[in-house]
Amino acid sequence: SASLVGSEMCKETGACDTCVFYDNVIRRFTVEELEKLQGLPAGYTAAVPEPARKRAIGNGWTASVITEIFKLLPQAEATAKTDVA
Repeated sequence: SASLVGSEMCKETGACDTCVFYDNVIRRFTVEELEKLQGLPAGYTAAVPEPARKRAIGNGWTASVITEIFKLLPQAEATAKTDVA
């Protein structure tokens, strides 16, 4: 099975900051894998150069995360009101 490898292990190999360890090999995520991890279709950012693609993917928020945050807002507001009273 694949596992994420933190920056310390990657620094030893000089490969990357965030890697995947699979089948005894440490490698960087492909841009397509990064897109999928963010909930984007593969190739979604293909119109721009790779560094800009990675930056855009890393700076993005997935819709599912935003949905969950908004679901919790009413509960957080109610809790804040009872804490003040």
